[in-house]
Amino acid sequence: MKGLLIILGLIFFLGCVSNPNVPVACTDDAKICPDGSSVGRIPPSCEFAPCPVSQTTLTPEECRNQNATVIGDPGDGSVLQNGCSVNQTYLGFVEMGDEGGICCKYNSNPLIQISSDYVADETTIPSSAIQKFDEISPTYEKSFGTSISFCQREGEGFYVVIGSGGFAVAQYYYSTSGEDLGMGSYTDVQGGPWTAPPVDITAYTCTVLKENKGEMDRLYDTNST
Repeated sequence: MKGLLIILGLIFFLGCVSNPNVPVACTDDAKICPDGSSVGRIPPSCEFAPCPVSQTTLTPEECRNQNATVIGDPGDGSVLQNGCSVNQTYLGFVEMGDEGGICCKYNSNPLIQISSDYVADETTIPSSAIQKFDEISPTYEKSFGTSISFCQREGEGFYVVIGSGGFAVAQYYYSTSGEDLGMGSYTDVQGGPWTAPPVDITAYTCTVLKENKGEMDRLYDTNST
């Protein structure tokens, strides 16, 4: 009789193990997360659920929903309309209708950072979208004071444009691996030579850093006249 019970017990145990649909009961204890929230155990392993990640930036979809528009100079800490500020970083989304859009991440001037994580989902933004950007860029550039930059996915690489006063003044092309950098022609708003800023190239980040303060001051003065 005892042997029969052991056999039946083994059959029941093996049946539970082989059938993942059998509900598994976990203990109801909880773990306190760094943000003060708590998580419980989840079957079938009964490990604690992961703690929520502290959100320090927006996802592309969240940015798209915000449709943030920067008004004033993003470098002077001025206001955002329908936007947000995350750790002193401002996010803005340039809507391009059905063709897609470009979501940009800005830090204070003269440093302008655009992360490819905020580029529209399309692997290549159609030329019609770029034309749409050209149509709205004068107004958008006015929002940024002296300059605007955007980074978009261009096939297997990235394409960076630096503009000032409604004109594209510099263009950079490079691969996703950060190699084969090519620079297009560039002139300033008056048609003269313009000192190209250094570009730090990584696979997922386009960083344009304007270190020449005198050049920035001259562009500010040019724009203010």
